[in-house]
Amino acid sequence: IRCKKCGEEVSRIPDVGDAWLDAGIVPFSTLNYLNDKKYWEKWFPADLISENMPGQARGWFNALMWASVAITGKVPFKYVYLHGLVRDKEKQKMSKSKGNVIDPLGVTDVYGTDALRMALVVGNTPGSDIAISEEKIKGYRNFATKIWHAGRFVIMNTDSVDIKKKPRLSKQDAKFLSELNKFIAEVTKEMDHFKFYIASEKLYHYFWHTFCDKIIEEKKKDLEGNDSVKKTSAKWLILEVYATCLQLLHPFMPFVTEEIYQQLPIR
Repeated sequence: IRCKKCGEEVSRIPDVGDAWLDAGIVPFSTLNYLNDKKYWEKWFPADLISENMPGQARGWFNALMWASVAITGKVPFKYVYLHGLVRDKEKQKMSKSKGNVIDPLGVTDVYGTDALRMALVVGNTPGSDIAISEEKIKGYRNFATKIWHAGRFVIMNTDSVDIKKKPRLSKQDAKFLSELNKFIAEVTKEMDHFKFYIASEKLYHYFWHTFCDKIIEEKKKDLEGNDSVKKTSAKWLILEVYATCLQLLHPFMPFVTEEIYQQLPIR
């Protein structure tokens, strides 16, 4: 055999395998295929596999597919989620020589892990590169702060509320609750269809502009008023909406939501 580039005679090595062979057998090596059939059957095939668009579609996914189908007759995953690469705010590739690299550990020390997570999810459409900047991360740090401040207000005003005992709600509060239930269904649908970038942005706007700017501001007069029915209704509503928002935000901002959720008077 002669090399196509240089013309020199070369010899084949008969025992060289495909470079992706070890990638194809990942399920078998990690899920104890040979020694624990119950464990294997519980976790194989995977529900979802995720990787970057240009890097793995041809290699790893195909290797996983042919190895699993050849050995078990089953495909190794049900869904594939392809994401892009993280670039700087000018959409340039991050490089130390360019000085545009954002150190994830450094920004989490400054702005928090939850802020970085939200910055990486919001606007991150499948298969497309995402532009990230310290300004964007800082913006979601401010959002985390907003969650804290709202939490303090809710806790201060709902210490006597039994969330399991729904009171007779005012007409306005019943409307807010109905809108919340519709919003839950809407966000759940987006999540079920892997539209995390849409779900996270909708949660951001609902929490900031609907819950904080509208519901809390409108309920302050009921909380401070002398009408016991409206006050009880308002207390239950803001606790219910806030606790629900924390649960919806938890996949995106797990640390701040868990910390505050444990302080709520809901158990």
